[in-house]
This record gives sequence, C-alpha cells and structure tokens, in this order.
Amino acid sequence: MLSYRRSPIHIMVSVNAFIAASGIGAALIALWIEVRFPKLGPDRIAWGLFHLLCASIVAQMLVPVAIDAVWNKLLGVFLVAIPSLIYLFLTAIWIMKIARDALGGARGSGAGRR
Repeated sequence: MLSYRRSPIHIMVSVNAFIAASGIGAALIALWIEVRFPKLGPDRIAWGLFHLLCASIVAQMLVPVAIDAVWNKLLGVFLVAIPSLIYLFLTAIWIMKIARDALGGARGSGAGRR
C-alpha cells in the first residue's frame, strides 16, 4: 500500500498587507458593534471625547509595549493592538454620531427627504 505525504503549504503575507487587513478588520468589527448595539455609545460630546482620549492613550502607549514585549508578537497584536484599534474606530463612530445629532442630522431612514 502506497502512502503519499503532502508537503506543508507555507503562505507568506507581507507586513503591509497584514497591517492593512488588521485595520480594515478592526474597522468592520467596530461598525458591526455600532450596528448591533446602537445605544452603547455616549450621548454627550464630553463623554465621546473622554473615550477618544482613552483610546488614543491605549493606542499610543500600550500597543508598542505589548508588541515589543518578550512574548509572541502575534499575541500582542491580537490581544492588544487589534482591540485597541476597534475601540479607536468605535469611538470615532460615536463622535460622528454625536456631531450629526448636534448639527440637527436626521435619525432613522428619512434622511434627505423633504
């Protein structure tokens, strides 16, 4: 009886493609969270800016430390960097919603009709 062994398949991804895919994936997850839980975000601009400040601090201080840590770099990316990107994108969505509401934008499906 003959047995055939397959050689393992190695797929190489460039760093730029990985960063772009991570950013797009984080933005899509943030958009899904906003659509799925529309009442999750803050109602006032002060709380929106507070969330933006927190997300920026995490992205600027914690992400480089987690990625440069001794443990696995991919673990740092998936446990710290991508969640912080999701929080940053979600905060941006919340601030855009607060600005839309402050400027008198329409809520619901009748936007733009007269």
